[in-house]
Amino acid sequence: MSVGPNSQIEQMLSLYGLGANSWAADIVQSDTDRLLLALLLEQRGQDLIEATETASDEYSDQTATYATTEVTADEEWSEPVEFGFVTSEIDLRISGADVEVAFADPSGAASGVPYSTANSPVAGIPASTSKLWVRSQSTTTATVRIEGWA
Repeated sequence: MSVGPNSQIEQMLSLYGLGANSWAADIVQSDTDRLLLALLLEQRGQDLIEATETASDEYSDQTATYATTEVTADEEWSEPVEFGFVTSEIDLRISGADVEVAFADPSGAASGVPYSTANSPVAGIPASTSKLWVRSQSTTTATVRIEGWA
């Protein structure tokens, strides 16, 4: 096997924009790493320039999908809190009284999940839902700050 910028490996890697253009570059760069990258690019049907352009386009205008609201809850289920998107996780900040949160319509067979003020804030509840309902677990009114993340 030959080495250097004109070797067979370098000629093949140059098809993907990964070839070394000098002896110094060939010695410093790992052929194995560049061959693995070329294999991944081949599976995606891209070369290095296309992959770089695609990655910058995908992330240039991307922002977080997030909604927040505050609910005052008594012993009855609240009106549904609607996020306008399907959440991946929910954060709760509870004050006043312990609460129950329903991630499906509570008028059916679904029951609420209890959350305590002692554990507030409750962060990172994994929930794929577009709305939820809240009620206090006692006669004391509860205030719940809800944050939904996509």
